[in-house]
Amino acid sequence: MEISCLKSEVSSVETEALVINLFEDVKVPGGATGAIDTVTGGKISRLINSGEISGKKNEITIIHTFGEFKFERIIICGLGKQDKFNYDTVRQIMAITMRQLRKIKVSRVATICHGSGIAGLDPKLCAVAITEGALLGTYQFSKYKSKSTTETIESLQVIENDDQKIQPIKDGINDGLILADSTIIARDLGNEPGNILPPRELADRTKGFSSSIGLDCTILDKSQIQQLGMGGILGVSAGSHEEPRLIVMEHLGNPNSTQKISLCGKGITFDTGGISLKPPLNMGAMKGDMAGAAAVIGAMIAIKKLNLPINVLGVVASAENMPGGGAMRPGDIITMMNGKHVEVDNTDAEGRLVLGDAIEYSKQQGCTSIIDVATLTGAAIVALGNDSAAVMGNNQELIDQLISTSKITGEQYWQLPIFDNYRTQLDSIYADMKNTGGQPAGSITAGKFIQEFVGDTPWIHLDIAGMARLASTKDYKVAGHTGFGVRSLVSLIASLSK
Repeated sequence: MEISCLKSEVSSVETEALVINLFEDVKVPGGATGAIDTVTGGKISRLINSGEISGKKNEITIIHTFGEFKFERIIICGLGKQDKFNYDTVRQIMAITMRQLRKIKVSRVATICHGSGIAGLDPKLCAVAITEGALLGTYQFSKYKSKSTTETIESLQVIENDDQKIQPIKDGINDGLILADSTIIARDLGNEPGNILPPRELADRTKGFSSSIGLDCTILDKSQIQQLGMGGILGVSAGSHEEPRLIVMEHLGNPNSTQKISLCGKGITFDTGGISLKPPLNMGAMKGDMAGAAAVIGAMIAIKKLNLPINVLGVVASAENMPGGGAMRPGDIITMMNGKHVEVDNTDAEGRLVLGDAIEYSKQQGCTSIIDVATLTGAAIVALGNDSAAVMGNNQELIDQLISTSKITGEQYWQLPIFDNYRTQLDSIYADMKNTGGQPAGSITAGKFIQEFVGDTPWIHLDIAGMARLASTKDYKVAGHTGFGVRSLVSLIASLSK
């Protein structure tokens, strides 16, 4: 889809579908919607008065003009209550509208810049949200469908007649394209089946993405992982015929700074649970247990394309967790890269093991702050469902900055406590600690495990288990893997770069 900004009066636009909006309870439309109401002889007002148009959030009304005007259809999007309107509302209505227009085979669409008029939001951020909503909402993963009959929308124009807003809107479209494309890369990786995307293929694809944009990328194979003493990654991968990989991406955006942020991603390309085998129901979804890795890969691509003035190291620890004759067993004791001895209480608590090694590697590379991202625990889903990810850590400023990103990105986080007394659940008779503290506070004790490898380094942990995959489509979050985390990581890194 080609997305651009067109300087024009909204009533003069030639297009198959002109998208405008209406807040709930508005009886007399203003702004662009008022202008279209006037030129159409009050058609919109009459529909409002009849109750056919209410302005309720995500309501879509289509008015055909049958050749009376240059625009063949008027699309009125309900924005809901004005006091609850935000950038994510823009993202949502664009996704829903574009899917509806695709369904009726519209190929050329024009839209006003929702939010930048009466609502008074930043035109650039509105354009970002419009672009993301349009692209993410019409995303399809049809690679393995022999026949795909779904129509595509060829172009979207964002209409604006205010000279002062034109350049911010163009900049927003450009940023939105980068963020949406990077999120789509993460979605594609998460949607790939385990037989197509083992660790070596994830590494090869990341290398390819990186090479195409000049992002430095180094791949460590099994022998190099052994030389580094990464017992967590080696233990998790021991039952699989597929060898592990450590994927390292580096963006040097500020060579004069000693600050270096590490983004660590859990990259389990398929998780059976190992010897502690998962129940078979829905195990196929575990092809996406590398969603944290996908988020890091997508974020690093966007950070490079946006050329953010900050140094960032992306580290993905990738393995396949399988049962087998060589598999790690419950009761085994492994030695991590930092020298800690871990008793394996449950082989299905594997993500924290590979992250422990990735974090130690990051510290040895001189990283001054660490952000890890993982589909780590089912307990996070029990606690927060599919509408918020969990965050915890040892640095409140980082946590607050991450949570504030949701105002722009719509990716929500909720802070969980990480009190010292939770650490006792990880105590082991035989080793420095166990890899699980049991069911109580499962997400928190997983975070406490990871904290053992962080030390005093500023750190936050993102458990995105409930957000990485959806069974059905919800606004711009299309069924399947969502690419959650890419946009909030980029937003956080951008704020840190300032």
